[in-house]
Amino acid sequence: MSSHVWVLGSDLKRTQVKVTPGTYLSDVLAEACKKFNISSDKYQLRHNQKLVDLSLPFRQSKLTSGAKLDLVVKPKTPSIVSVAIQLPHPESTQIPAGRIISKFPSTFTLWQILRQVESGPANQGRTLRITDRATPISSTSGAGQLYYEMPTLNIMGREFTTFADFQKTLSQLGYNSGSVLMRLSFKVTDQPLFSAIEEINAYFKDAEEKTDETTKHEQNGSQSPVLSPEDKDIFTADTLKNTIPIKPEPVESDTVPKSEAKGPDIQNLPADPLQPVGIFSAPTTSTPAAALMPVEDTDFIPTIAHAQSHQAQLMLQSQNKRLLSDLELEQKAAEKAAKLAATSTVSTKVRFPDNSSAQWNWGPNATGSMLHAAVRKQMANPSLAFRLVMMPGRTAILDDQKTLIKGYKLVGGVVVTLLWDESVPKDARTKQFLTPEASQQAQKIVVPQPKELPESGLDNEKPTIVQAPKKESSGGNKVPKWFKLPGKK
Repeated sequence: MSSHVWVLGSDLKRTQVKVTPGTYLSDVLAEACKKFNISSDKYQLRHNQKLVDLSLPFRQSKLTSGAKLDLVVKPKTPSIVSVAIQLPHPESTQIPAGRIISKFPSTFTLWQILRQVESGPANQGRTLRITDRATPISSTSGAGQLYYEMPTLNIMGREFTTFADFQKTLSQLGYNSGSVLMRLSFKVTDQPLFSAIEEINAYFKDAEEKTDETTKHEQNGSQSPVLSPEDKDIFTADTLKNTIPIKPEPVESDTVPKSEAKGPDIQNLPADPLQPVGIFSAPTTSTPAAALMPVEDTDFIPTIAHAQSHQAQLMLQSQNKRLLSDLELEQKAAEKAAKLAATSTVSTKVRFPDNSSAQWNWGPNATGSMLHAAVRKQMANPSLAFRLVMMPGRTAILDDQKTLIKGYKLVGGVVVTLLWDESVPKDARTKQFLTPEASQQAQKIVVPQPKELPESGLDNEKPTIVQAPKKESSGGNKVPKWFKLPGKK
């Protein structure tokens, strides 16, 4: 059964798009934009002042035949989509639950997502082959040849199996927020591996050049709107009202000075970059040092400064805040890039499985492979496989030529944890980690003791209670006129 919908453009032009119950609304948008000769990346559909979910087919969209859809401009700021990729059987055994879950911008293509899952931080340092996979097929005439295995994605019943399909973004498929599940599989083709790689390089190189030309054209053609003096005053007042935070009362706390957070001086770097500047032995007890410190009951009583800070945070969170504009986002990204460019040294402290640790100071040209080589130099058995991860986001530092500062964006002092690979046997994990020379150089970590504050003589003093002054009565114990019992004159 065939139906149709009407798509109205911003210039009041309309076009008719024929649909079937299984037609996805993302295909309706692509067909309408093709007739209007515009790009579908910049527009979305709206029906009755509500945005339409482009990931749904026509039968589930609650639209009737002949419905009128408005073509509206999509916001320039991309949104974040949570993507879960279900791996096939051989690879699913290496990943917990067989899924890799990560967040990507809605402007990412399916091919970029596969590349990120293959070599990015989403796979937690594991090696996966997705985009350059091949299988040998033997023949009777000679030796076997490697044939390319095409990755196939199944998203909500839709299969994407060609390079043209992999160039579609999440936004084009209708996923601008929320989460989406992609089931990955592989299909053996009759194309040799070297021919497929050449086609991939040529195809995606042309696609990137087209994207760069479109971006440059948009940047040159876009102009900032001119505001009148009255509009400028209103904009400035609203901006200041929404952006000025309430400064809470300063709370005294032991913080690291800014001079220490910048990292070591580049002149103090060792001559041998693989030589650690300090090796620290493991603690003698399993109890943390902070748990052994004496604690008084008064330490858990909130003070007036704590209450004032809490009230200030509540006031700050109750105010409406506007989203950052594209210009502010670009300025924020430029500030981060300038901060990384100004960083010349970084200090990394690697925590080993036996709770011992070592610290290195690196220059701007240090790479992940240098950090791996420095760790292996201190290992008693350097042939064992391991992974270096940063725990907050479990970002893995790989054994590659990616720089630590500009590549992995490390600033100041960073703590890295060494995790054993799954292939390492259990008996090898319990043996001594450091070499005998490194164990002799290991030092104990000195825990700084808090400074004792001078006792004030105000603790023994009782607080004076100030009573409110009593109002003077003009009549003493005289009964007022309105308070009269019945029967009295």
